[in-house]
Amino acid sequence: MKAEAGMREQKRGGADERKYAVYRAALGVSVAALVACFVIGSLLAINYIQLRRSDPLNNPELVQLRERFAANPGDPALKESIRVLQLLSRKVFFTGQAHLRRGGLLLLLFGGLLLVALNVAGAVRETLPDPSKFLPQEGVWPALAVRRKAVVWAGALLVVAGLGAGVLSHSELEKARIRTRAVAPVPVPPQPAKAGDAPAQPAPKKTGEEALLANWPNFRGPRGDGIAHVKQAPAGWDGKAGAKIVWKAGVPRAGLGSPVVWQDRVYVTGGDETGRTVYCLDADSGNVVWARDVGDVPGASEELPQISDDTGWAASSPATDGERVFAIFATGNLVCFDRAGKLVWAEAMGIPENHYGHSSSLFVYDNTLFVQFDDGSDPRVVAKDPATGEDRWSAERWALSWASPLCARVGERVQLILVDSEAVAGYDAGNEELLWQEKCMEGEVAASPAYAGGMVFVANDMAVGAGIALEDAGGLVKATVKWRYDDSLPDVASPLAAKGYVVLALSAGALVCLDAASGELKWEAETDTGFYASPLLVAGDVYALDQDGVMHVFEPGDTYVEKAAYPLGEAVSSTPAVMAGRMYIRAAEHLYCVGK
Repeated sequence: MKAEAGMREQKRGGADERKYAVYRAALGVSVAALVACFVIGSLLAINYIQLRRSDPLNNPELVQLRERFAANPGDPALKESIRVLQLLSRKVFFTGQAHLRRGGLLLLLFGGLLLVALNVAGAVRETLPDPSKFLPQEGVWPALAVRRKAVVWAGALLVVAGLGAGVLSHSELEKARIRTRAVAPVPVPPQPAKAGDAPAQPAPKKTGEEALLANWPNFRGPRGDGIAHVKQAPAGWDGKAGAKIVWKAGVPRAGLGSPVVWQDRVYVTGGDETGRTVYCLDADSGNVVWARDVGDVPGASEELPQISDDTGWAASSPATDGERVFAIFATGNLVCFDRAGKLVWAEAMGIPENHYGHSSSLFVYDNTLFVQFDDGSDPRVVAKDPATGEDRWSAERWALSWASPLCARVGERVQLILVDSEAVAGYDAGNEELLWQEKCMEGEVAASPAYAGGMVFVANDMAVGAGIALEDAGGLVKATVKWRYDDSLPDVASPLAAKGYVVLALSAGALVCLDAASGELKWEAETDTGFYASPLLVAGDVYALDQDGVMHVFEPGDTYVEKAAYPLGEAVSSTPAVMAGRMYIRAAEHLYCVGK
């Protein structure tokens, strides 16, 4: 009996020791969480106070510079100082806002951990017997006191470090200087026409919105959103049989850039190690009107970049405003030709530090040429005067991508919307003002954004798809991530948003349709071949061109019903250009015109 009583007493003692161990562990976690809350809360308070005191968006020096510029609007040095100070002020503001968001999440996390630990400690304490026999040995309490002091001092040092970091970040407004940019664009004197060139045609009338929508000046169309503003769609072609093939033309140098079209001119680019070329073809016959090799650009490096097979030398699509055509290559050389093929200006932007090579397409809208130049050491977006190549504004970017820009009218302003490997952002297309930014991206982003119905849509394989609602009230733009989707996503083809749906074309071989408002999956259709070309909306139907050159035609809706499939008979990676009743398709070896 005594032995059994002793065993029971021993078991109770062991159980009590385990309870005390849990109790002490819970107290330790609660103390650590409390210290973390104190440190994070202190840093948040410091950051908030610094932002309130400095008010970077209303910097007194910036206000003074603006007043001076209003009195002397012709001073270019003053204008550049305002641009640089605005850029630094926004950078400090958005960095501070990001720190506040991250700190708030961490504070919430450690606060929850503190409550859980205290609840566990309280629950265990009520079941504990007399704690005297479990007290630590002599000399332990002084050691614990030393540890507590160490924790307090460590927290204080973290607060001081955070204060110092905040001060340093805000001092950028005083210390930063303009980073040296690439060589300025060089105007080129008129050049004589080459033998065999077609005679120059008169330039089209000055463009307006109606003329813009009737042409295909950019990658994915007039606004870069994949929507063709035509009433009549091409149909019924078969490349092997020759049905509805208006013409087929060889392009001597390869390229992955898409064609662009303005009235009677089709423009494409090509390149290899020996040279880079801009081609102009007659839209009705496919005859080469002119072809211009991009020669020595002043200030360009003689060194050639390392080229990935996924991009090549001419992955970026050209752009045209009807009077001129603009092209950029993997070398970073940007050129402008007029309709007759005369070089107007050229600029060496520098060889881009980009491990897949440069592939962002040029974009023309509202008499402005936008260049998204994602260089590893100096990623930026530049707005240029199309006639002279001079910079109108330039804005820094935070990370790289291989996507292209689009323009969207939100409220009273036109926004230039860009995506990179970290975030989606909207700029005022008339200046470098960053209107909003959502850090919801990750991975190596090649798919460009889409826009419809007040929402921006982005997607990247193995990462995230998202719908972001934009609201412009009184000049302040609010961006809200309405939904996320992380299942089947594209890695090359850009999403298409139209008629309340978002269509995704996957390189793995599938078509996916989501509800634009909620992100709900409506359907997923398996295909034999994957997609690199971005889907387009043409006369109410979606046109999705797979890598085998088969065009899948279907109407956006709650179910997938393929209306037609038109084979080209040649592999395709580029997105087509669309005109009324016609489509221009850049295939692996030829440029096709299909339709009427």
